Amino acid sequence: MKNFKLLPVTAIVLAMASGVSQAKTYGAGNTSYTDNGKISDGVELIKSEYDIHGNGNTWQTHFKFEGFTHKRFNILEKRTDVLRTDTDALKESASQIEVNKTKIAEMDQQMGAFTDKIATENLGKDVERNEKDILKNETLITGVNTDLREIRTDLRGLHRIEAGMDSFQDSIEDMQSDIDKIPALAKPDNVVTEGSGSELTLKRCPNTLEVTWDICTYQVGDNGPAGGIVIFATEDGKHGQELSFKQPSSTFGCEGVAIPTTISDYFGAGSTQAIANTNCEGGSLANKALRYVTHVRHGWYIPSIAQLQSIHDHLGDIGLHIDEIYWSSTLVAENNDVSWAFDFMSNTPVQRNRSDTASVRFVRNF
Repeated sequence: MKNFKLLPVTAIVLAMASGVSQAKTYGAGNTSYTDNGKISDGVELIKSEYDIHGNGNTWQTHFKFEGFTHKRFNILEKRTDVLRTDTDALKESASQIEVNKTKIAEMDQQMGAFTDKIATENLGKDVERNEKDILKNETLITGVNTDLREIRTDLRGLHRIEAGMDSFQDSIEDMQSDIDKIPALAKPDNVVTEGSGSELTLKRCPNTLEVTWDICTYQVGDNGPAGGIVIFATEDGKHGQELSFKQPSSTFGCEGVAIPTTISDYFGAGSTQAIANTNCEGGSLANKALRYVTHVRHGWYIPSIAQLQSIHDHLGDIGLHIDEIYWSSTLVAENNDVSWAFDFMSNTPVQRNRSDTASVRFVRNF
């Protein structure tokens, strides 16, 4: 016997040998099934089930044919296939549910990660915005500090201006006091006036800032009437010479031009005028000297070699330190391409080409 199976109620499974050719009838009571002799060689009886019911017995027999199954014997087989298909579908659905659960769990994880990422990115953006705001505030603070420093500087400047105004006010008060001390606006008997007019000018001397009816007096090293430095003064201090501040370096000019002048001109005023009168093409240093004006005063000229030597010898008294080469107005005889200059470093007169550049200072008599 083979393929014996016990059903839930009672099942008797019979095995029949293959190759049966005669007709067989199975069943009991009023119900029976027959193969009508259709079972032939090559047909194998798979199983036969015998169910016991309250009103009779039922045989259910399944056969396996070569290539097909007889309709009378495949009813339960089809039901079994349907159940099996439904079972497989349920299993597949259950499997798909598990897969969906897994996917849902993965999606939950991804959503969590995405939410965390968004939160992190938003936090990063907030931090970046805060950093930018901090930088803006720092810039504003820096600007405010700069403004405060400028205000402090302006305040210090105002304090200086106030101090200067106070000093100026004191000077005005002193001047007014000096004026008040004058008995009358009449010419003092002992005052020697300049010019032929009868009017007398009240002066404030640039070296002492004193107000006087008289001519101002000066000493070597004082500020001169035109704002220069006094390099020579007469015994009474009423006359002398003043040296200008250093001018931009310049060429002498008049290259190759014969200049009629007195070589022995000590003060240089005559030589300067002679050089300017030559009207050299492109101008000359002498023209610059004659055009030079300070404190509404003209009369400046290029100093001679002798004057430059004297200035060098009295630098300590004058209060200057000079170590450059300066042009003089002294010309070189029979040579129209060079002129004399003075080297303060070596204390030596030197000849320079008129096209060369040297330092410049002017002198003025008062």
